[in-house]
Amino acid sequence: MSKALLKEIVIKGQRKKFYLRGDTVVYDPQAFNLKEGDRIERLLQKLPGVDRDANGNLSWMGKPLKMILNGQDNDVATRFLPNIAAEAVENIKLYKRRNGRDSLQYKDGEQVLDVKIKRECMEKCYGYAILWGQT
Repeated sequence: MSKALLKEIVIKGQRKKFYLRGDTVVYDPQAFNLKEGDRIERLLQKLPGVDRDANGNLSWMGKPLKMILNGQDNDVATRFLPNIAAEAVENIKLYKRRNGRDSLQYKDGEQVLDVKIKRECMEKCYGYAILWGQT
């Protein structure tokens, strides 16, 4: 073997854009080849099956869809969520919620798009607090 024979190496790979985990669709944001500085709004436009109408309402396969943050309903956070950098997203899960014994705050079977933000990005955006006390 000689270095002169090897001028160029090209490696190609492809990540799965989504996979199924039970009845949950899990989207991998790193598979969508977004540019640096793109926001979650741009990522949502690329998700297969997810559409946004003229009023800004999300749907999946024609059925209404609600966006939540890290598994929690938080109207303020989800309102500003599309403006967060897409690189902060760990994954996005699409599933139907089921009411548990301890939570009756939403409709059973409601479809949600659960955006999970990386822990280090959450700390960067919101900071963290330590509570210390003495009795």
